[in-house]
Amino acid sequence: MVEPILTLGKQPTLANRRLAFNRLRDRGIVTKLFAELGPRYAKRNGGYLRILKHGFRKGDNAPMAMVELLDRPEPAERPEQKEAAKLSRADCARKKGRTTLRPFSFRRSGSRGSR
Repeated sequence: MVEPILTLGKQPTLANRRLAFNRLRDRGIVTKLFAELGPRYAKRNGGYLRILKHGFRKGDNAPMAMVELLDRPEPAERPEQKEAAKLSRADCARKKGRTTLRPFSFRRSGSRGSR
């Protein structure tokens, strides 16, 4: 079902939009299909998906698979994340205006009583 809908998204006509909306029933997904996915796969002649067998589900032993789109863009890292990854713990403390580091302690979270 996914590949024929991606093929519709390659040609942004009103008829294709209506066909896609008829099958998907979500305006946001149809917009993304024609704005992002259609142009991304415009030069590709089919084969938009990779289907990998992922073993069997525990309980009813149903076969599972992982489906992913090919040619996905890499997620862009935000600049704050790059900067935070480079700073040490002491640098982060100085950036927040603290002169000394707070002691680090491991605490149990949750509402369990003492055992």
